[in-house]
Amino acid sequence: MKHALIIGGTGMLMDVSKWLIQQSAYTSVIARNREKLNRLQSAGSTANVDLVSQDYKNTEALREIIQNAIANYGAIDTVVAWVHGDAPQAIPAILDEISSRQKAVYNFFHIKGSSYHLKSIQSQVSTPENCQYRDIQLGFVAEGNTSRWLNHKEIAEGVITAIKNSKKRMVIGQLEPWEKRP
Repeated sequence: MKHALIIGGTGMLMDVSKWLIQQSAYTSVIARNREKLNRLQSAGSTANVDLVSQDYKNTEALREIIQNAIANYGAIDTVVAWVHGDAPQAIPAILDEISSRQKAVYNFFHIKGSSYHLKSIQSQVSTPENCQYRDIQLGFVAEGNTSRWLNHKEIAEGVITAIKNSKKRMVIGQLEPWEKRP
């Protein structure tokens, strides 16, 4: 990978961010929490990393950060985005900004929680021609008569596997039976 962009990669995706930093010539990380960004910075080599503290709900600031990342570090080939539903304009803005600023094809790994309905999300997201959209949905783990949510390690390993395999759709854990969710 040449240039990876991670949005929301300092919480449960911290290990994904660390892995992408090792795999990419350059990595841009946008996170809402400065303290968590500092933990990522102190976790290892960040010589080829741009860490930006910005709430992705501020769409214009998000667009500007992406513009600067492409201008300074080149075309983005991998995007990992964990964006909560309270920022409905963030994903379209990310896709639009990257696709309008580069001709190079890129993989967009969209991470979502278990309660998202894939068809409704896909109808809201217009995928540009140079974008290979990848859906990663987080589920739960059934253990005997009980169930639990995925832990950070399981989530990170699943997302890394999805990136390596570049599957169009991947569920980490399980989504069914729905009534067995924790």
